Amino acid sequence: MLLELRDEAGNIGRASATITLFMEAPVVTEPDSPTIELRPTPNPPEKPDQTIEEGENSEEPVAEVIPFTDILGHWAESYIKKAVLSGIINGNMDGTFKPDAAITRAEFTVMLMRMLKPEGQGAELSFVDESRIGSWAKKEIAYAVKAKIVSGYSDGHFRPNAAISRMEMIVMIARALELPIDLDVKTDDADIPQWAKGSVEALRRLGLMPELSGNQLTPDASVTRAEAVKMIIELMQTE
Repeated sequence: MLLELRDEAGNIGRASATITLFMEAPVVTEPDSPTIELRPTPNPPEKPDQTIEEGENSEEPVAEVIPFTDILGHWAESYIKKAVLSGIINGNMDGTFKPDAAITRAEFTVMLMRMLKPEGQGAELSFVDESRIGSWAKKEIAYAVKAKIVSGYSDGHFRPNAAISRMEMIVMIARALELPIDLDVKTDDADIPQWAKGSVEALRRLGLMPELSGNQLTPDASVTRAEAVKMIIELMQTE
């Protein structure tokens, strides 16, 4: 670029000059990008320290509650407690068990069937004295009839409230265990009726003859509730 320069005297001179122009570069704005807010991951709430001993169960132990007031110190106390915890017996409404009282046919049938825990439906009862069978015993007696453990007497009665005899009890146990029974077996025990001899011998062979007070093979002698419970618990332990 040429420039004319004039001094104070009016003389004109020429000179060249270079002029550099500086321009501000345009600003390019990118489209707005989404703003992402980062938050720290919250820590899980702290749990209080717990000391767990080895073998500790989360469930609280259930205390044994034996409601009977008349078994403390009795020779069969431990058997009776086991029978209660196993659901075999319930006792009487007055809070007693009456361990030395004679057990009835209905009571023993119920105990025996609760030990066996049958399933399905029982037989339809048709005993002449069915009305004398308590509602608490009908289901188990129906099971026992179906399983041919009991059949009643020849006159059509069941006699639920009669004391069960030792021979009747032995026959019921042998049938409940489904032991092979020889009805024609011969023994030297003259006091044992023929209808019970096969059951007695079957239990003897297996070492399952019950231990009863006095002469245990007296056919018509009764069985105490304590003796019956002991027998049931021992049978359960041999299964």
